[in-house]
This record gives sequence, structure tokens and C-alpha cells, in this order.
Amino acid sequence: MPVPAHVTPGPAHATTLRTCGRFGPRGSAWDRLACLLTCMLACLVALAAGFAAATEPVGTTIVADVPTLTAVAAPASGQIVFCLDGASAAVIAVDPRMPETRRPALAASSAEPRPVAIACLDSNTLAGLCVDGDAWSVRTWRVPVDGAADPAAPLQTIPLGRAAERPAAAPRLTLGRSRDWLTVVGLPAPLPAVLRAPIAGVRLGPASDRGCPKLNADTHPVAAAAGPADELVIITSGQRGAGDTVPGGDDTITYYSSTGRQLLTLDTGLRGIRAAAFSRGDGSLWVVADGPMPGLFRLDATFDAGRQAIRGTPAARFTAAADLVSLGDRTTAVLVGTPERRLVRYELDGTEKDAP
Repeated sequence: MPVPAHVTPGPAHATTLRTCGRFGPRGSAWDRLACLLTCMLACLVALAAGFAAATEPVGTTIVADVPTLTAVAAPASGQIVFCLDGASAAVIAVDPRMPETRRPALAASSAEPRPVAIACLDSNTLAGLCVDGDAWSVRTWRVPVDGAADPAAPLQTIPLGRAAERPAAAPRLTLGRSRDWLTVVGLPAPLPAVLRAPIAGVRLGPASDRGCPKLNADTHPVAAAAGPADELVIITSGQRGAGDTVPGGDDTITYYSSTGRQLLTLDTGLRGIRAAAFSRGDGSLWVVADGPMPGLFRLDATFDAGRQAIRGTPAARFTAAADLVSLGDRTTAVLVGTPERRLVRYELDGTEKDAP
């Protein structure tokens, strides 16, 4: 039986050919049947391997020469990705489909306050969660077409309060689908874990915890995203504190209404989730996680023993993911790698539902 053109012959094919070579016209019917079955089995194995390789998405590197990237953001159009360099505090803007098209968005700065997270209010307005000693704030900048914004000259500065401790995981900025609100998730105590600021055009109102979820003191948010119905989704770590010898469980996802009411809490079945993002159109929820295997997962609704549940379906494999952003229905950009980070684009064709 010929080897499929897209499959490279390997040991299985060689063994099959050698085995079948012992049988010929003079062999018994059982011999010929055994030969046929062996050939069919080998080809099925090879086809399965080829199918798995074909359906595994191949990432396209967008940025590889800025090894200290820490966060990414994109406007609703998904036509540009803003990347935060944690070392210089600069932000660069890159076209995810034409990586050579790149420009500075926010100039580098060695002085505080420095951004630790970013979000896009629109294609030309950048928001940054900034820290200056123990003082936290949200700042916004208008990004010029022909240059970089001056970090010392923001459009707005929204003070959030003071906290001496640094959070265990990097806080997140989450923009609502309606673009009516900007949420800060994961601030350290004694600040509220969740704060929200209303948006009017590109202007932010005062931030407060009114209408925000009230998280328990021992809860550690690790990711947040805004859902298709403008609900706030917060993922919390299942790992316990450093001094606790009891192993932690899986990370948990909780949906909250626009008024902060808890709607649904589910076990994700994943550990070490670093970031989450909803697809722009179909509403799929993507996360990057460390386990049970490191990579990109789609969280799918399912039923377990008659109860609503959620399942992480693997979509792409990579290690040391730090952040991700959705660029369209089936396209994501992911920060991967350690110690040197790369920004990689993945085109997902929907076959991830068949992954093991």
C-alpha cells in the first residue's frame, strides 16, 4: 500500500514492508490477510499522525527582538497590537499581520509612575495601570500617528489609592464590550480587588468599587476579561499561599453581572492560568495556562453528571505564556517564552475541538 504523499515514511512503514515481503502468492490466505491488516493499521497510524500535525496551529512570530515584553492590548478592530516593554516602560504598536509595520506608541521612561498593564480605549487612546512607589493610578494617553506619546504628559490621571504590598500576580485592565467601563482587577490590599471607572468617549470618570464584585481576602485573581454580554469574568488561582503545605486545586472562573452580582462559578480543570480573552465575534473564551499541559485552551461549556461545567480544550502548545489578546474570531496573539519573550500570532481553524 503506498504511503500518503503528505506523510513521511517512518519505522512503522518500514516494518510493514519488511513483514509483507515475507508473504507472496505462495502464502496462505491467512498470511495475505495478516499482511493486508498490518498495512492498513500502519497507514491509519501514519494518517492520524499527519492529521494531528496538520491541525496543530503554527504560530507566526510578530515581535522577537524585545525580550522583556510583559503585557499586550488591542482595540476592537484587532488591526493593531500594543505591547508593553516591562524594562523600559515603553509601548510599541505593531500590525499583527504585517509585523514589519511597527511604531512607538508610548516613549520609554525610567521615572515613575510606570505602567504595569495596558488597555485600548480606542485605536489611538491607550490606558495604563501605573504604580509610583505605593501609589496606584490609571493614566491615559493619545497616541500620535507620527510619534510616541510622552509618558509624563497624560490626558488623564485617575488616582486609585495606596498599597504598600505588591500583588502576587500582575493586575489587569479590562475594557467592557460596550466601552462604557474600564475595570482594574487584582490590586493589592488594602485597595479593593476590583475597581471600575466609567467611560465617556475617551474620558474616564472616578474609579470606585461601587457595583464591583467583592472578592474574599484569600482570593488571588490571575486573569480577567469582558464577556459578550458585558459581563465581567474573573479567574482566580487554585494555588494556596506560599506557607500552606496543602496543594491547591484547579483555577476557578466566575461570571459577574454589570452590577457586580455573582452569576456563575465553575472549576476550569486547568492550573496556572495567566490570561484570558473572549473572541471578538463568536464569544469563545481563550486562556493560556500551565497545566495539565502548557499552552492555549478554549473553555467550552459542557455538562458533568447533569450539572453545568466547563472544559478546557487544548488549541496550541507552548510554554511560559504571559498574556494574550483576541484579534478576531479565530485569531489570537500570545506572549510566550522565558527568559526572552516573543509575541506570536495563532490562526485557529476550529479543529482544536478534536484535540485529545
